[in-house]
Amino acid sequence: MNLLTYHLPTYSPLSLRALWEASRSVGVVDAAQTLRGVLRSEYGAERQVLCGSGAQALQLAIETAVAATAAGRGGRRVVALPAFTCYEVASAAIGAGVDVALYDLTPDHLAPDPESFGRVLELGVAAVVVSPLFGVPVQWEPLEEIAAAHGAIVIEDAAQGNGGTWRGRRLGAHGAVSVLSFGRGKGWSGIRGGALLLRGELADAHVSPEEGNPSDELTLAAAGLAQWALGRPSVYRLPRSIPWLGLGQTRYHDPDTPRAMTRLGAALALRSRSAAAEEAEARRRNAHFYLENLPRAPFIEQIRVPVGGNAGYLRLPIRLRYGIRGFVRPPTHLGIEAAYPQPISALPALRPRLINACDRWPGAVELSERLVTLPTHSRLDDDDRRRVVELVAAYGR
Repeated sequence: MNLLTYHLPTYSPLSLRALWEASRSVGVVDAAQTLRGVLRSEYGAERQVLCGSGAQALQLAIETAVAATAAGRGGRRVVALPAFTCYEVASAAIGAGVDVALYDLTPDHLAPDPESFGRVLELGVAAVVVSPLFGVPVQWEPLEEIAAAHGAIVIEDAAQGNGGTWRGRRLGAHGAVSVLSFGRGKGWSGIRGGALLLRGELADAHVSPEEGNPSDELTLAAAGLAQWALGRPSVYRLPRSIPWLGLGQTRYHDPDTPRAMTRLGAALALRSRSAAAEEAEARRRNAHFYLENLPRAPFIEQIRVPVGGNAGYLRLPIRLRYGIRGFVRPPTHLGIEAAYPQPISALPALRPRLINACDRWPGAVELSERLVTLPTHSRLDDDDRRRVVELVAAYGR
């Protein structure tokens, strides 16, 4: 491997040509309308609300689902979240102004623990968020059946689901409410942006994000140039080596007011659509290379994909005995990273809203300590992939 390179953990393809053509089309083509048509066709969404980010879309999803069921619960506004997930999920719930109950995950599947999932629904939650982390699908139907029995709506948070399917349907195409992200590093990129997808009776719900500012278009164009440049490992090395920039670190961000997706963001999502599909295939190939070549050793445990699922593998999650700490030297130059360093129950901003703060979530704790992700993106060459396998094979020595 070239020592002057520094790989990103995730990569979303974005070419200068796509950025240029998308910029030229703004004001000429209604990209938002075209993108909504794509989402209607490919995700079976009767209503498509384009937002400024995936977190904003999830905030609106929580508000919509809770409003639809809270009336029958004496106005109680509670959403259930996985205890181990992206911190933006917690931010979205806080932005929605709801109380929160947490359920645990099974470490070997990254899926809701059935007992914990059922127990949290008994607390009278109005909606429950289910996230296929790193594009690893979950068994959807049993979760929806349990939730329906308790009168709760399941929100499919497919922000990391690009390229994955469950029983032949795309992740993001399940249930009455689902969420997509077009953010940097999410596989299908509009640089920023997200989509709230509504089906059935909820398609008629009143959802209206605020209009953005004209300056948002210029800001997004600048961010697009930065994303294109930082997608090159030789360039990413420079900012990644500056600690105060915080690149590669997992941090909590306060919620934003939901805004409409920019015109440039919608145009970029359309322009990068075919590249995103090719990237998803590359991620699967690289993930399968690791799965076939990683040693069968007691300190490595693979995450199981349920029968009927096809993982998108935004990154390849594995469990290592001592987590990222077990490496002699942090292998972040190859894009090997820890996942989320703590369960969201530890976030100070969320604690005042927790209604089951006395519960324990051992699966989430284990995942925060042991889960490590391997890069799967197309910027890796044969030497990079072999080096990743060698580093994991030498783990803990």
